[in-house]
Amino acid sequence: MALSEVGRPLRLANIIFGAWLIPAPLLLTGYTGLGAVANVTAGVLLILLALPVGPIRSHYGAWDRWNSIGAVRRN
Repeated sequence: MALSEVGRPLRLANIIFGAWLIPAPLLLTGYTGLGAVANVTAGVLLILLALPVGPIRSHYGAWDRWNSIGAVRRN
């Protein structure tokens, strides 16, 4: 859902989900060692992949102000 430039702000939700995955094995019971490592790895990857990179190439009228959250803008 955050692949298009209009949906770029939705990447912030992915960062929140990734931030939850990191401490979850410590806060919840029932994780095995491998499960905890996989959970932390998935959380870190989700955060890193959710960071917006690159310029915004298309313009979407009133949505442009929301697209610029954390992005490099090229005029």
